[in-house]
Amino acid sequence: MGTYHRQVRRGNDERHYRSRERARQGLDLYAPLPVKGEKIVNRHYAVLCDYGLDDACATIYLLDNAETGDCFDILPIGGNSEVNVAHRNALTLVAEYEKSGKKIDNIRIIDTRALTQPWAKLPSIHGEDGMGDIFMPQTPSVPVIGFSEWLKEESEPLYVVSLGPCTVTEIIMKSKRTEKLLIMGGCVAEEPNFHGYEFNHYLDIPAFNACTRYPHVAATLDSCRDPGFNLAGKRFTDGSLLSRLLNRSIELAEARHPDNCYVYDYIAVHYAVNPKDFTTTKAVDREGNDLCELHLCHEK
Repeated sequence: MGTYHRQVRRGNDERHYRSRERARQGLDLYAPLPVKGEKIVNRHYAVLCDYGLDDACATIYLLDNAETGDCFDILPIGGNSEVNVAHRNALTLVAEYEKSGKKIDNIRIIDTRALTQPWAKLPSIHGEDGMGDIFMPQTPSVPVIGFSEWLKEESEPLYVVSLGPCTVTEIIMKSKRTEKLLIMGGCVAEEPNFHGYEFNHYLDIPAFNACTRYPHVAATLDSCRDPGFNLAGKRFTDGSLLSRLLNRSIELAEARHPDNCYVYDYIAVHYAVNPKDFTTTKAVDREGNDLCELHLCHEK
């Protein structure tokens, strides 16, 4: 099976023009290349990340692909890290993004530390600090807003990107206006990866089940374990922040299993950037949840 850039079905908007250009030049679509283009649509993202090396990759990919007018509320949550660690990692990540010279005036961090949240430490995947042990803690010059205050804000409908346990996601879906819910979690036919479940599903089973009852798209383990997403054996050499994070993800994955590296959250957010690169199918998981499951398009 070939790589993603030779198989994906392209659209004709600006994002897909960039995809075609990468393919024409023989470049990997998942390499963190510079992104150009005018605004397609203004989005207000609520990005829930349990930081999580794959969450860090996903966050930077979304920020790098932001269109003019997009804004990002980043909600560090418990999951791959305890919530206080996730909060620290979010601050550090955005500070590193700021140091790289990127725009940060469209970013806020929403503090969820007052909420009790599940988590499980997985150092072989995410490092001892939860984010690959790459950076020293630091603080960016972006606003930090308490979750309870944020919930009360009036805003345009949110594009909710849920990349960890759905504990906080469920609260948002009950309390805020939303335009889209993208969930990374769950599995149908693929082998589970945590106590008989997909990791995010297991950490808060009732919340995950509840969130699937809202209109959604789900990047399940079945979605993410497409060979077109396998980064094993790859290294990115442009020196960007995303390259550093991806290379560390690959390094840790190859130490566990040299033949495969699927950076789940990073894969999931490609739907937000290039939705036409995916199809959706109806699927039912072991809990009886009806999932709108994402699948990468492959050219025939």
